[in-house]
Amino acid sequence: MSLMSDVSDRFELRHARRNAVRRLGALGLASLAFPAKHAVANPLRAYPGKPIRILIGYAPGGSADVSARIAAEALQGALGQSVVVENLPGASGSIAARVAARSAPDGYTLLLGNTTEISISQHLIKDLGYRPLADLVPIVPVYSITHAIAVSAKSRYRSLEDLLSDARDNPGAVTFASAGVGTPGHLAGEMLGLRTGTALVHVPYKGGGQVLADLLGGQLACHFGALSTAMPHAMSGSLRVLAVTAGQRVATVPDVPAVSEIAGIEDFDFPLWGDVFAPGDTPREIVDLLNATLNKAYQRPEVQSRIKALYSEIWSATSDQFARFLAADAERYGRVIEESRISL
Repeated sequence: MSLMSDVSDRFELRHARRNAVRRLGALGLASLAFPAKHAVANPLRAYPGKPIRILIGYAPGGSADVSARIAAEALQGALGQSVVVENLPGASGSIAARVAARSAPDGYTLLLGNTTEISISQHLIKDLGYRPLADLVPIVPVYSITHAIAVSAKSRYRSLEDLLSDARDNPGAVTFASAGVGTPGHLAGEMLGLRTGTALVHVPYKGGGQVLADLLGGQLACHFGALSTAMPHAMSGSLRVLAVTAGQRVATVPDVPAVSEIAGIEDFDFPLWGDVFAPGDTPREIVDLLNATLNKAYQRPEVQSRIKALYSEIWSATSDQFARFLAADAERYGRVIEESRISL
């Protein structure tokens, strides 16, 4: 998906507002034949007239939090209104998603949601409290970070093929760590096992520090985690990244092979993505305005450099395009969970 053409911020916002007004034009003209009480209000006329908040279901400091703050700064600069980030950590992001889904659909409460609370949790949590694909509408993707399959720099595995060969020859002997049961890293590891016919044994962790210690100590074979988490340790010489769980090599680490380069699993692609969402009934004019504003902001070199520092790829999409991606993504994770018989 390509970025939008490079035009000025002011023109882009005027253009987005003008298109939104035109979409209401027919209704506006028709309303002249009816009493005033039937007139159609333009949702952009006074928007934004008060501060906007972006909810995030994770603690400050991580890639998702940094991405939310980049989006907030971009919106605030373009719209001339205060935009604040509110962290509501807990339940793998589901608490923040539930609050956002139940908020007024007026464009003043947004969500920085990611893979877990949108595509995965619906398959693992019975009473989630919201329907991700119905109660939330995607505005624009703001990051996509592939997973890295990392081993200790002292590991005998020099390539992913080495690790998979050992797993085939010694079923149950090769372990992989993730941030917990049902996380994107866990499911990417399970899918790799399913697709390659290998028995990889999952070991869930809660803290990255212990994962690193156990990798270096030889208690673990490998770790499936965000590339942004693995690369600082790889650059320091303590870890080796065998592959990324992407459909092709990623620009930020072009020398690292993609899992999809292995024969038979060419379409293997498991990114950890983040998207700005709004409550499901938010007026389309507001969704389109926010989409145009953020897509434009993410063209700027200074914004791109901040995103790339997270080892993230930059996407650009309309709300409808990303909605289609989300439906396919949720279905794919649902299949992995069912085939691997995963439960919480």
